[in-house]
Amino acid sequence: MLMPPRKTPTAQLQSQPFRYESSSGKLFWASARPKVNVGDEAGWVESYKNTLYRRVVCGYHRDYAHRIIWEMYFGKIPAGMMVDHIDGNGLNNRLDNLRLVDVTGNARNARRPRTNTSGISGVSWSQNAGKWRAFVMDNGKQRHLGYFSSKEEAAEHVAQARSHLNYHPNHGRAA
Repeated sequence: MLMPPRKTPTAQLQSQPFRYESSSGKLFWASARPKVNVGDEAGWVESYKNTLYRRVVCGYHRDYAHRIIWEMYFGKIPAGMMVDHIDGNGLNNRLDNLRLVDVTGNARNARRPRTNTSGISGVSWSQNAGKWRAFVMDNGKQRHLGYFSSKEEAAEHVAQARSHLNYHPNHGRAA
């Protein structure tokens, strides 16, 4: 269960050298450091699994900006949980775009794979059957939903199954 954001960062992170701007979702340096000025945006942008994220080094610790921001407002991230970007944009670190999920919840908010040729995640053409095949992932296993004459019909069955399995509505968005 998610708690509403606190108005101020947790006591543990108040001593950290960051200032968070909620309107932009950006993290700034609040104190001078070598090669860093007060007010500079913290960290750098790097790519991980075809998504851009902002990374930050503080002391000898390297972390993602979204994790630092989450912990500033909600406290320590529990083991087995991760911070998910609801819209899939790893650089959009506004609090209303972040949520705490487990690995399954994160996977249920994934973009459509680049290798997808049907344009609909969970729908593919079956050469053997000569029809559109519908499937979803359920607890790490691919669940076959059936073969359909139209791509749209297969997509409807995928959407129903995703709704039943609590997939995020953004799941399968274009890469």
